[in-house]
Amino acid sequence: MELTQFIQLAFNRKKTIFSFVIIFLVIALIFTFSQPLKYEANSSLLIVQESKALDPYSLSKSNEYLSKLLAQVVYANTFFAQAVNSNNAIDKKYFGDNAVKQQKTWQKTVSTKSIAETGIIKVSVFHKDKNQVKQIASAINTLLINQNNNYQGFGDSVKVSVIDQPIVSNYPTKPNIPVNVVLSLVLGFIFSLIYIYMLPEEKYAFSLLGSGEKNKLKDKPNNQSSSDQNFLHSFQKATQTPTANTNQVPSSINQNQVGQNSIPNQVMSQGAPTQTNQSELKGNIGNIMKF
Repeated sequence: MELTQFIQLAFNRKKTIFSFVIIFLVIALIFTFSQPLKYEANSSLLIVQESKALDPYSLSKSNEYLSKLLAQVVYANTFFAQAVNSNNAIDKKYFGDNAVKQQKTWQKTVSTKSIAETGIIKVSVFHKDKNQVKQIASAINTLLINQNNNYQGFGDSVKVSVIDQPIVSNYPTKPNIPVNVVLSLVLGFIFSLIYIYMLPEEKYAFSLLGSGEKNKLKDKPNNQSSSDQNFLHSFQKATQTPTANTNQVPSSINQNQVGQNSIPNQVMSQGAPTQTNQSELKGNIGNIMKF
């Protein structure tokens, strides 16, 4: 299929494309709003190792290693226990009553990222309550500053400091509603194009809005043709005489010859109809005049 043909096909199937886009959008909205809306708190920490024995390059690599290490330590169950127990304002019931559930909930609540070659850790916390999200973020930062030597082997030579205090979003950021909506529209459009390319036949076209006007216009001439043929058949049958010497209307009468003057002339050329069919013939001729 050439590109111009496909573009024309897509234009003719715009209702199918629109239907798929709407379906994908509805699915995305159901998925989005079935999840709890959560606020977000972001903060940044800087890891610096103080050592006179290392050259600047080695020291930079060491700081990068430590930032990656501590970023992964935050997800640990022992770190979670220390963080929630260090602040009484944190709601411990939110994380569940067993270790497995606590670990899963904690990993959904906290997100860390080490920025390459900088020694900086980005910490993000998500929670349904704005106050809780700030309390958890502060507990994580405090723990990394004061007790980082429990998770690395360089001792007190490693210093962690906060360079960006936790900032809580004014509105829920998770799930990301704008991103989900845009992504659903793009995926729905792409899927619809693949659908009409793989199944270009008319029978596979569909619309959530019902059948279009094109199908109605397409069926109308067929219905009219069938109606005309039935009428002609009825007319020929009505003009037949019951006697053996009476001839039938010639079979040459067809749809193209049916008109205001042609049918009465052909009927009269065969002789007047009998009294039995005279009234019926008049009715049929009247219908033809209207037609």
